[in-house]
Amino acid sequence: MMGLSRGQRWALLIGSVVLVSLVLRYAGGYVLPFALGLALMSTAEPVVRWLQRHLRLSRPLAVLGGLVTVLGVVIVVLGAGIAVLVPELVKLSREMPRYYPQLLAAMEEASGWLGAVTRKLPLPLQSALEMQLERAYELVMQALGAVLSLLRGLPGFAAILMVGFLAAYFLGRDREEIIDYLRCRLSNYPWERIAQGVAGAVWGFVRATALLVTVSAVICTLGLVMIGARHALVLGLLAGLLDLLPVVGPGLLLLPWAAHALWSGQVGLGIGLGVLYGVMSLVRTSLEPRVMGTRVGLHPLTTLACIYCGVRFFGLWGFALGPLLGVAAKVLAQELVLEE
Repeated sequence: MMGLSRGQRWALLIGSVVLVSLVLRYAGGYVLPFALGLALMSTAEPVVRWLQRHLRLSRPLAVLGGLVTVLGVVIVVLGAGIAVLVPELVKLSREMPRYYPQLLAAMEEASGWLGAVTRKLPLPLQSALEMQLERAYELVMQALGAVLSLLRGLPGFAAILMVGFLAAYFLGRDREEIIDYLRCRLSNYPWERIAQGVAGAVWGFVRATALLVTVSAVICTLGLVMIGARHALVLGLLAGLLDLLPVVGPGLLLLPWAAHALWSGQVGLGIGLGVLYGVMSLVRTSLEPRVMGTRVGLHPLTTLACIYCGVRFFGLWGFALGPLLGVAAKVLAQELVLEE
């Protein structure tokens, strides 16, 4: 960017990240419907163009048809998923009392082992580890509270969805006018290139992450079905969501499960779970560079730092917002600081 020193560019980068973080933390509820509308319109744009090209519809009608089509597909997919998941969850909830004694025994054994290890550490490390364990417990409680809040907040979510739909319609209908206006206002600086770079990187990161999580969930579910594990669908989806965590990923579920199966004499199940984890790791390792690309990818250590900072600042939402802000900051650094 012409006219700014490197120090000023760094200040602009840090200020932008801090400003966005504060807006998301303290005004996220007000921004959410319009962010949802922008994401919805971005998803529906290919359908809108197809309707304009093949059915010769006007832009307003094509936008309305595209949004209805995308929402219809989402509702059908979610409905089918709920129809399959609810009976599985009901069955699992009925069988959970049978697993409580084993779970409590495993937790007591792990607690005793962890206590023996921590007692050998220096006092500062003991305090730090205890604080992190308490933080992990708080996150679990927050997750459970978030699920209950989501159920209680369904009417509010319907209002957010309605506002998001209207925002998506107006964004899509007046897309060219909005772009021309922004291009005219920001023509003196390369803001358009920066905005496109950040938006493209963040949206690409979201799509790539969703694809990787979906692939992991499908592979894990099919693998659990093949080895005869119970509740394969629920546990497969859980393993896919754990793929959001760097380094540990689905291993946080599969590896302790495999160790417990081997310890309890279920050798076939334990070996099958270990092989399944190996297959998932191999597929993830080979697929991630192609899906993420060189521009939107984050190093696992950077992702871990973004998640940690995001959770400390945003709470449970930090698992998603932390990496997204990291991707945006990376592109901003490339555009503002690293490129002369």
